[in-house]
Amino acid sequence: MATIGLPPVRKRGYYGRLVGEEALGGMLAHIPRIFDFSVEVLEATNLTFSFEGPWLSGTHMLFTADPRNIHHILSLNFGNYPKGPEAKNIFNALGDRILSADMELWENLRKSNHAIFQHPDFLKLSVLVSSNTIKLKESLIPFLDNAADEKTIIDLQDVFKRFMFETSSILMTGYDPMSVSIGMPEVLFDEAVETGRDTTSSVLTWFFWLLSKHPQVLTKIRKVINTKYDPTDLEKLVYLHAALSETMRLYPPLPFNHKSPAKPDVLPRNPISSKIVGMTTSSSEIPRNIPRKM
Repeated sequence: MATIGLPPVRKRGYYGRLVGEEALGGMLAHIPRIFDFSVEVLEATNLTFSFEGPWLSGTHMLFTADPRNIHHILSLNFGNYPKGPEAKNIFNALGDRILSADMELWENLRKSNHAIFQHPDFLKLSVLVSSNTIKLKESLIPFLDNAADEKTIIDLQDVFKRFMFETSSILMTGYDPMSVSIGMPEVLFDEAVETGRDTTSSVLTWFFWLLSKHPQVLTKIRKVINTKYDPTDLEKLVYLHAALSETMRLYPPLPFNHKSPAKPDVLPRNPISSKIVGMTTSSSEIPRNIPRKM
């Protein structure tokens, strides 16, 4: 088995640099595990490194997972760090949605989405509640019961991805693709629901994996959800909410956040100049530096 190590990292004061063809080649070699690779480089470079692509490529980005830098970018000086045109191009297929929106439009979408999800009538949508309940009873639970009876190893993330695709399809089009069933038929997923489907399935996968590692948490959650409550009273499930939040902190479904500084700025731990055209903050590394007990 061949092991490909990290590309050469040049030191520039406090943080490191990945430069030129060697840097690009090193990153391309790790594409199948790019998130783990990024974390390894961050750990080797004091949580911040500069990536400079080959000459004339115009690629110059700064990656940081330092909590002080991220607090500065996403809170203290938030107005100076829009997502920038690069992020807009990457998520162009999504249109002006919250993932690709910037600044004032992003703020307006965030407020409107929050208002919708918090509205008491939202959870009263019979089609939303009934379709999810029916799919749980008729497809997901029987599938998992069969896997347990047959002692079959399953890809839990694929199962949740299919389940989210089904519920989204029913809600938006009224069509049930029946993708979660014994035998797991091949289904062509619609990339239009890629964002919600993949992020939710990722969170659920890590959530149940953590529950398997912390049975005492599972016991507490089961005790809470087995108590009779109205579906509109989900805010009362404080412990479940905390467990899901901790899951997303430890294993964020969107581990990178692309920003482009509007004006030159100085980060708390690392300098940044006007030559930096892109910046990526990594939330996947933060949990390693701020450990908590679940």
